This record gives sequence, C-alpha cells and structure tokens, in this order.
Amino acid sequence: MIQRKKPRFLFLRMAVFFFAVFLISACTTEKTPVFPESSSTPIVVTASASDTEKTDGSFSAIPDEASEIPKKEKQQEEKLHTPFETISPSPAPFYEPEIEEDPSIQYLKEPDQISTDTGKHKPIPLWHSKEYLPYGTNSYMPSITPYLAEGEETKISVIIFPGGGYETVSMGREGTEAAEYLCEKLNVNAFVVKYRVAPSNYRAILSDALRAVRFVRFYSEQFHTDRNRIVVLGFSAGGHLAMMTGEHFDYGKTGDDIDAESSRPDAVFLCYPVETMLESFTHKGSRKNFLGKEDTQDNRVRFSAEKGLRPDMPPVYIVHSEDDRIVPIENSIETVRAMEKEGLDITYRWFPKGGHGYGIAGIKWYQIDWPMILKEWLEERGW
Repeated sequence: MIQRKKPRFLFLRMAVFFFAVFLISACTTEKTPVFPESSSTPIVVTASASDTEKTDGSFSAIPDEASEIPKKEKQQEEKLHTPFETISPSPAPFYEPEIEEDPSIQYLKEPDQISTDTGKHKPIPLWHSKEYLPYGTNSYMPSITPYLAEGEETKISVIIFPGGGYETVSMGREGTEAAEYLCEKLNVNAFVVKYRVAPSNYRAILSDALRAVRFVRFYSEQFHTDRNRIVVLGFSAGGHLAMMTGEHFDYGKTGDDIDAESSRPDAVFLCYPVETMLESFTHKGSRKNFLGKEDTQDNRVRFSAEKGLRPDMPPVYIVHSEDDRIVPIENSIETVRAMEKEGLDITYRWFPKGGHGYGIAGIKWYQIDWPMILKEWLEERGW
C-alpha cells in the first residue's frame, strides 16, 4: 500500500519557500534617500509669479556661485524630497489674533520721541510701558535695537528676528552680530527685535513681531528708512516668526498711532527656518513654546507656513542646509512646494553642509555668505 504524505508537511514546505522569497526581496530593495546627493554647488531655484522667464520651467542662479538646473533634473530633485505628509495650502489665512481691548488702557496720542544716534545701539521699547502692552502679564518689555548706517540718504531696513526655539532670543550671533555686519558691509539699517517668548504664547509673540514692522515704518523719517523697502530676516524659530509677519500682517492692532501703519514687510529672508507646526518635520520645542496651552490641531495648521499662504504676501527667499538635524530641511521644502503650487514669489538655496545655528559665522565656517545672497537678491529686484 502506498502511503500519502500528510498535508501538514506540504504546508510547512510552502511556508518556508515563500518566507525565503520574502527575505531575498527585502534585502535587495533600494531605499529612496531623504536628501539629494551632496555636491559642492548649492542648489538655487527661483519661482516668481511676476517674472514670466521664471515660470516657464527655467531657474535663475546667483552669478558665479551656482549653475542653472535643467527642468528634468529639478523634477528628479523634487522626487527625492517626497515628504511624509503632503499639505495643501489654504487659499487665504483664517487666523486673526484676538486682541481684547481693555477699556482702562489710554493709548498715547503722540508716540514717544526716539533717539537715532548712529553711534548708539540702545534698545527702544516697542510700547510706552507695560500698561500699553498686549498680553503683557508677567513678561518683559519687548524692544527693538537700531543699527543705523551712516549717511542721510534713505536706506533699506532689515528687521532681524533671532532664533532660540521661542524659549530664549539668541541676541548674539543671530542678533547683534548680524545687525552690525549688515549695517557695515551692506550699508542698510538693521534692527534687532527682542520679542517675548514662553511662557508668553503666540498672541504676545506675534504682536511683538507685527509691532516691530509698524514701528520701523512709523519712524521711517527719523531712521532715514524707505518705508517701502523693509525686509524681515529670521533665523530658526525667528525664521518662523518672520514668515508669520509675511502671512498674518495687519492683524492684532491695539489702536495707537503706530498701529495705524501697515505691518506687511516688503520682503522675507529666512535662514534655516522652522516652518511647519504639523507633526511631520516640526521642531517640537518651538511648537510647544509658541502655542503654549493653546496647542490644538487648528492652531498647528494656522501657524504652519505652508498653510497660511496668501496671494498678497511678499516675496520670500529661504537658505537651508541639507545636513540640518535640528530643523530638517523638509520644513523649507514643504513651504517652497506650496508656494510654487500657488504661483507665489519664492527663491531658495540649499547648501550640502552647514548644520544649524551658524548665524553670521556661516560665512567663515561653511562659506554660506547669506548676507551677500540677500544683497544680490534685493539688487535683482531693483532695490
């Protein structure tokens, strides 16, 4: 009599066979890199809705520093930067800070007189006193420190928001050092803003940033500043704050003469910025400190740069390094992709090396001369 093999042995052989096939497939599958292959030449791409030469597939590069990138090569580049979370920008921001007017507050009829001595760099309070300070409970007085270039001619102004994760304000490398350099080398008026941080949340922080832009515009004659050529420059978390002024301007006014001015900057320049508040690539410390006790999903969306785009926002330039492990470059990539999709004016430049937090020292350490990049970008725009 012929004995048949029991079915369970046949099942075991088939299971072993398919498991072996799975292991071979897993070991030979290539993974898509998160970052593009590093090269000695930084990537420069410009997309401008107002420049037809830059919307037909061509890309501009800064002379003598970077070569043009063909359209097909850029498409391959974008594939390497596929994000984990695809975000469609809102057609217009839906955030408006709720400044609760206090009937007991008497606004100044005439704002304070200020000093414009180019040899002194003394902080100037953004508000007359704490009695006039919105969301001022248990916080210091925010200030703006001018670094004025010599000469009586009207100049470009650069308002600087240093980084610090909304936990502190890095007034040195990303503040006073940057202001001194821009003032001396680029002959612009630079202003360093010491804005409020945690435990104050976004209401106070954004109020300070918007107030700073209005402040410079209000005192433009004393500062010898062109009120229509104001740049906001931000580093890291300060980059997020600078971007917020470009998206949420003219909100949160408190009612005095300075607040009658527009808080819309004329250009936004960002260095290794925090951009998104969503889970994918955010810097969690910045998000925690910025939102505070109001850390809701709605607020995360409201304060993500890629979600608050608007057609009347100013042009933006972003500098970021591919090896930034504190604020991943995907923060900037998401914003660029969203702005390009909406046909907004965006220019960006990726560097293979640079890390995070280099400030003005990036010129020496990594040959990232962002002040010269800023200068050339503004000159290209006719400034």
